[in-house]
Amino acid sequence: VLAGRVLASVGGAQLAIEMDVNDLDPAIMEVAKTARERGWVRLWSHDWFLFLRSRLGRPERPHFVFVDPPADDPRGPAYAIDAAILMDTMGVPYMVSYPLHGCQTAIDQIGRTGLELVLPGGGHGALLGGGAETVLLDVISDLKVLADILGGEFVPRLPSAMDYSI
Repeated sequence: VLAGRVLASVGGAQLAIEMDVNDLDPAIMEVAKTARERGWVRLWSHDWFLFLRSRLGRPERPHFVFVDPPADDPRGPAYAIDAAILMDTMGVPYMVSYPLHGCQTAIDQIGRTGLELVLPGGGHGALLGGGAETVLLDVISDLKVLADILGGEFVPRLPSAMDYSI
């Protein structure tokens, strides 16, 4: 729903939105079926990495991949290490969300700088790669305004091995 609304506000009616949504939880998929607002949305329940590989193997690759690991997954962003490496190799723009705590090892392995929104009592982070990180240069001046609106502060989280970071 959120992706459809954002794309609609940016491109309006001239954008043809086509999304693949994948989740193993049947309850989430039932809610997703009732929340489709516009565009063509396909819903799947497969192992997510095999699903991603099948999408990347098609002649028309995804234009953007968003990986949002389940909140209760103890791996945090490590959930997406293989996918991040695969998408970087193939040049597919992506974003991986993560909680602020316990994620340094995965960030080190992916080799990307994280952008974190630190809020009172918590926050969220995101890694961008495959070309998506260049968008930050266009909106970097707006991040301070956005952080103020959200009541937090944006800070980077750097990989420990700077020799391999992007």
